[in-house]
Amino acid sequence: MGRSDMTDHFGLILALILLVILWSLYRFHKGPKQFDLTDLLMENGRVSKIAVAFMLTLVVTSWMMAYMTLNKTITEGFLGIYIGAWVAPIVARIVKGTPLEKPE
Repeated sequence: MGRSDMTDHFGLILALILLVILWSLYRFHKGPKQFDLTDLLMENGRVSKIAVAFMLTLVVTSWMMAYMTLNKTITEGFLGIYIGAWVAPIVARIVKGTPLEKPE
């Protein structure tokens, strides 16, 4: 299998992984556990504009990273910006000891 064959299949593999993740989230949402997908977009019982914008931005930037990786156009700068935007704030909160969620 040549390098281009692997790249062609990588997109399919990425799509299958995304479907498995979405299916798993749906199963947890419908299952007996207390996990509700709407909590990702809601705040105080109403749709949060910031949460929706945050999720859309995460999806778009993640897709851009996957697209650039598949097309071999990704650079260290793009990767650094992506990690800085999505990973660094979470790590900073963990190191600082600030809870990720407000206790109820």
